[in-house]
Amino acid sequence: MKKKDRKFIKKLEKHLVSTKENKSYAVKRMDIVLVTLSSAGILFNFELIKFAHINEIRLCHFLLIFTPVSLFGLTIILNILSHWTGYFANKYEEECSNLEKNSIQTKKENLGEIQTIDFKIKLYNKGTGVLNGTSSITLIFALVTSFILLLTIF
Repeated sequence: MKKKDRKFIKKLEKHLVSTKENKSYAVKRMDIVLVTLSSAGILFNFELIKFAHINEIRLCHFLLIFTPVSLFGLTIILNILSHWTGYFANKYEEECSNLEKNSIQTKKENLGEIQTIDFKIKLYNKGTGVLNGTSSITLIFALVTSFILLLTIF
């Protein structure tokens, strides 16, 4: 095996370790800030509704009550989905690195298989980015609509 190939394999092995850590991160840890804020937001809105009911405060629109809770719930769901897609992106990244490593060691070309996996990696990474962005936006809208609900009660 050429020195250049050994160097590249060492680089791939380092990348593989990093990818495994990223995959583990995606499995073990949900995005704490989004999930915590959304959970607290759901509880906060239910408490606001309870407060309005106890004090006989008439809330103007059902949508005003329903929207923030729904958005907080949607934020949690989108966040979970983004971790799922992140996990698969890292899983395929690991698989692709192993294929590249084996192809260098055995001097067999797996170009078609590598390209297929690379397409999956890009697809899942794009999905993760879209889901992360969308969950952040839904959290912001949920916070704004919660504030509006709070203003209508007080």
